Amino acid sequence: MIDKSNLSKSIELTLESTDKLITQGKQIWEEAESIVYPSKYYQIENIVVCGMGGSSLPAHIIESTFQTKVPLHIVEGYKLPSWAGPRTLVILSSYSGDTEETLSCAVHAEENQCVITGITTGGSLQKFLIGGNYPYCIINPTNNPSEAPRLGIGYGIFGLLKILSKLELIEKFDQATLDKTVLNSFENVQSNITTIKDKAQKMATNLKNKFIVTIVAEHLGGVGRTMENQLNETAKALAFYKHLPEANHNLVEGFSELQSEVAVIFLKSQKYTSRVLRRMDITKDILEKKGFATHMYEIESPVLLEAPTLLEETLNALIFSGNLSANLAMEKNVNPLDIPNIDNIKRELLGNY
Repeated sequence: MIDKSNLSKSIELTLESTDKLITQGKQIWEEAESIVYPSKYYQIENIVVCGMGGSSLPAHIIESTFQTKVPLHIVEGYKLPSWAGPRTLVILSSYSGDTEETLSCAVHAEENQCVITGITTGGSLQKFLIGGNYPYCIINPTNNPSEAPRLGIGYGIFGLLKILSKLELIEKFDQATLDKTVLNSFENVQSNITTIKDKAQKMATNLKNKFIVTIVAEHLGGVGRTMENQLNETAKALAFYKHLPEANHNLVEGFSELQSEVAVIFLKSQKYTSRVLRRMDITKDILEKKGFATHMYEIESPVLLEAPTLLEETLNALIFSGNLSANLAMEKNVNPLDIPNIDNIKRELLGNY
């Protein structure tokens, strides 16, 4: 039997945390300004970000939205790439601080004499960083009442972005310009949040008991990965995402059955290149003719003097994703914060590593 009071409280906390994405970003953007890095941190040749689940999403979002001055590689597992060494910046990302895969990478980073930093709320990772005298970004999660890492994504994105900014690793942006871009993006997206939430709520009513495929492209690639994560964890919906143009070279042929069980969401931006925009329209038309339900979320902004930046569009889509997942959980009458299967896997592994 469903505990209705617990369900109601979980939904309330989920929506509250989702609505605080920008507040989280503002908080950590300011607090992380005090981090000081030694000179060797400015001499690296490549970047490895290590994280799992909700703690890896910020790296994917930044990789899609910005360009880094040196190659950026994301590790979602136990080992660093073989080439990681003294000129590799390893950023250890674990919201809880106790993710075993990330802690394993921490040991390997020390063994390989990598340049190490991290971002966490505490736990074993914080102890490791303090013990090694490594500068790092601490998350004070006052604006994530749900305590779920995937709903504290604002901390992860802008904590990681601040680290990269302070180390002058973001292409085409000096620190002052990036700071202005970030703060303007916060303000502009916040002014449009009611419209975003309304669209998410409306779409969620059509997704109950559906297998969900999200189609994204270019700078919204990281959002697609985030939506996959949040739909799986928050809404308990079987979901995955795929990029264009790649989806036109394989996935589109897979849509030959299960028409009544599958819903396809297209995240569309007018900032996509013209060929990708054309591909998205053609793909949507093909799927509709085959009898699949399609839904379009097009990034829109209030009337501004300047066109929205890629960061603004990313934030817009992230707020949509969080609200879509929370509203779908309500539609399905499932607890958005309970993750019994993930918790069971962790229990089964306890003491074996």
